[in-house]
Amino acid sequence: MNSLRPYMIPIGDLQQQVHTRQNKVNRRNALHYCAPSGGGWGVVRVACLVPEILVLFVIPIGCGRHGGVAALQTGDSRMVRYLLVEEAEIVVGSYLDRVEKAVDHLIEAEKPAGMILFSTCMDDLLGADFDGIIRVASERHRIPVVRAKMNPIMSDTKKPPEVMIQHSIYQFLKYPAANETPEDVTGERHINVIGSFGQLDSESEIHEALRHAGGYRLRHITECATLEAFESMGKSRLNLLVKPAGAFAVKAMAKRGKQPFVEGFTAFRPAEINENYQQLSQALALPGPLDTTAAEAAAWHLMERAKPVLKGMTAAIGATLNARPFELARFLTELGIHVRYVLAKAVHDSEEKHVAWLKEHAPALQVIPDLDPSLSAQHTYVDQVDLCLGLDAAVYFEPKKLVELPFDETLYGYRGTEKLITRIQEAEPYRYDLTQRIYRANLVV
Repeated sequence: MNSLRPYMIPIGDLQQQVHTRQNKVNRRNALHYCAPSGGGWGVVRVACLVPEILVLFVIPIGCGRHGGVAALQTGDSRMVRYLLVEEAEIVVGSYLDRVEKAVDHLIEAEKPAGMILFSTCMDDLLGADFDGIIRVASERHRIPVVRAKMNPIMSDTKKPPEVMIQHSIYQFLKYPAANETPEDVTGERHINVIGSFGQLDSESEIHEALRHAGGYRLRHITECATLEAFESMGKSRLNLLVKPAGAFAVKAMAKRGKQPFVEGFTAFRPAEINENYQQLSQALALPGPLDTTAAEAAAWHLMERAKPVLKGMTAAIGATLNARPFELARFLTELGIHVRYVLAKAVHDSEEKHVAWLKEHAPALQVIPDLDPSLSAQHTYVDQVDLCLGLDAAVYFEPKKLVELPFDETLYGYRGTEKLITRIQEAEPYRYDLTQRIYRANLVV
């Protein structure tokens, strides 16, 4: 173990501390340490979810390098073009003329169905008129052109890049006319899944329950092969928000397209899953609750069987995983697992109740800001644990087992609870293959 331990916040002090910095866990005046394991999808990869478009990145070469390498790894480079700008151009503002010419050239030469134009921190600081360029290009070429930003200077605000990129991609949607209802337009009953990078797990009970409740079907951007198909998601009846990062997007969609939304964040605790289904039933004005009784009973049965096996295990939860960390920590604690550490970026409003519960039932839990500079000094493991969840947890803690919850897989509902428990129980001994796992995950720091 490492004698030099990273900066930690006792769970009992967490709420008081984060309330002074907009619920962010990382210290306000501290530098950020970006470990190779601590990345995510990155804004370019998210933008490339939109089908049949081109992405033009206007960027100084130093800013674009990591995103460009990631695009090569994921195969998204086929959709991405770069306009590299020099320091002298930035100083006098002449690069904006090149931006307009580049947009025209790409649209005329490659005939995309749409385009996303990316700007960076420098454009925020300079106040560059990208909106004017976008308006002219849309009118001239008669295709939708949307602005997006890769501006990490906004990371500690209410509009960080990972939130605003979701807002950007859903600006492509087309909404029904004022005198039409979604059902009149589509002939089907669709519910959009917003916030996740992949469709909800195909084995989740939610799909069958919605079909039986009136023929409803979930739609996700990854299922759209054409831009026209993606645009038609604006005609769905409801947006189901499954990840907090999509909150700004669904609120904008509700304002712009009068498209209602309901929160149903991914969860593993049956009680919270049940609340999600109740809210979804109410949002759809169903005559009764969604029929998930059998799935719920199966989840509870597996939990009771697993508790004697899992009781007493120690665990560390990372920030590089597709779950809300404190809801997950509470779920594991209720199974009898001793969660010692949680790496976290923020405490979302939906998790305040879980932090309060953990304060009472897991008072020894330590919370580590995932970007804290003290993590850069960890040359050996901080501690040994039986289980790590998330790649970054395995950087700092030596696990006997490592379970990943990748961003492109969204476990959902009671079936998601069963799958997580099964993965914990069946996980093979850790092989110290973290580097290979990080490369496979294609994380962008």
